[in-house]
Amino acid sequence: MRAARKVCPAVFRGSGGNREILVFRHPLAGVQLVKGTLDPGEAPQGGAIRELYEEAGVEGLGVAADLGTSALIAEGQVWHFLRFEGERLPESWTHHCLDDGGHDFAFFWHRLDKKPGDEWHAVFHRALAYLRSRVISQTDLDAIVTLDARLLTGHTAEAGEVFDVAGHRRRVTESLEKSRLICVDRDGRHVAHTYFWPLADGRWFVGAFSVDPAHRNASVLAEIGRRMVATMEDEGIETLESHVYRTNALSLAFHEKLGFERFMENEKGFALRIERARLATSALGRRLGGRR
Repeated sequence: MRAARKVCPAVFRGSGGNREILVFRHPLAGVQLVKGTLDPGEAPQGGAIRELYEEAGVEGLGVAADLGTSALIAEGQVWHFLRFEGERLPESWTHHCLDDGGHDFAFFWHRLDKKPGDEWHAVFHRALAYLRSRVISQTDLDAIVTLDARLLTGHTAEAGEVFDVAGHRRRVTESLEKSRLICVDRDGRHVAHTYFWPLADGRWFVGAFSVDPAHRNASVLAEIGRRMVATMEDEGIETLESHVYRTNALSLAFHEKLGFERFMENEKGFALRIERARLATSALGRRLGGRR
């Protein structure tokens, strides 16, 4: 039996920690993303633009990127995901959709790093997880690589290696496809980020933990730490593991304040890890985790 072809035009706005996705509340079926069935012979790009108009009343947006396909969202279906940018769209609106006899859909914006609630239809939990793993703006990627280069070039040289910016950018891009990303902005400027990806059996690896030296203050550290704790709870992460160069004393000190413990080392650096329960009970973890 041939799988049904679905299309999901995902509309985004903002950047970094303020990245949001357009969703709507169906009067009978919970919170959803715009999606629909492709007509026979219809291209995903054309179907996405059509569905945006029919379900949301949105027109005039062009496809910004093809985010690929997944057969894991709903049984017997293949979903095509297309990215749109909607910076000029309103904060909220209601659109009368003619599907299924006609319904009023209430549209609003949902932070991309916020866990969907119980009112979300189960299929769209999976769709949002897929989009989270695929979406990062070029601006965000540039900001992440730039901050990493500022912080890591010297430590890499002291460890006897060369920091390759182009190679790092490729590695970050590949890593973010499987990671949960947390970014912190101040006055429209990227000042901190961390991302981590699954290993096995509830263990995740911290690929980066970078904070601009000018913003290593209680406000930024509290925000990134608070969201890190929340992500561990959302994803069921039992243990985080991380690697730190010996020369990066500030990063090592912050890991240890959070409660990370060293479990391996070599001449270049340390491997550290922390259990979720330990993070919640460490001195800094109590401060960060207690202020949601």
